[in-house]
Amino acid sequence: MRLSQREDCLEALYTIASESEKAVRLADLSRELQMSDEEIQAILDELEQQGHIARLAGGDVVLTDTGRELGEGVFRKHRTLECFLTEMLGMDADKASQEACRLEHDVSDETIDRLSLYICDSCPGAYRWGRKREQKPAQEGMQSLLDFSEGDELSVVSVCGPGWRRRLIDLGIVPGQSISLKRKLRNRSIVIRVKHCDVALSPEIARSIFVEKRT
Repeated sequence: MRLSQREDCLEALYTIASESEKAVRLADLSRELQMSDEEIQAILDELEQQGHIARLAGGDVVLTDTGRELGEGVFRKHRTLECFLTEMLGMDADKASQEACRLEHDVSDETIDRLSLYICDSCPGAYRWGRKREQKPAQEGMQSLLDFSEGDELSVVSVCGPGWRRRLIDLGIVPGQSISLKRKLRNRSIVIRVKHCDVALSPEIARSIFVEKRT
């Protein structure tokens, strides 16, 4: 079994599990990977032997600690490459995602770390899908995530706060990215959905992400 197939499966498991917080069903995994049940079962057999997954009664799958770590690593590589291709090279989002899928299996962790830092330094929010745009200051009417309501469909305009910008890029929260505001909690923290994953953000971080409603 090719390494790329195992990594694709771990990434899919990580993505689905992060979204639902439940064990992953074979049907959901098949839909995500666009592979037959037989092909997926063969990959799962190897992952189980390697200790990266565990199978539950009924056939559902959960990631072990090592499996989750590996899946998150592949997920991070994909998001960083996708961000670089769209924000820095101006590629179409769908094509960038396909290219990131091909590249993520061969690129090193060091390269991803350097790319992430490069994006942080070169694209602090003044770019939108590869086209330079003027970045308006907050006092001129820009609204942060905290200014919107549950259920709003939004698009990221810019991200401030260099202390956590790198982590937000890793999560795919970059200018031009579509997100959904899922929940607002009592402590003013919020939960957003980005790239099929639910992400909880503190009010301090949410305040640094400027967005606009999608039309």
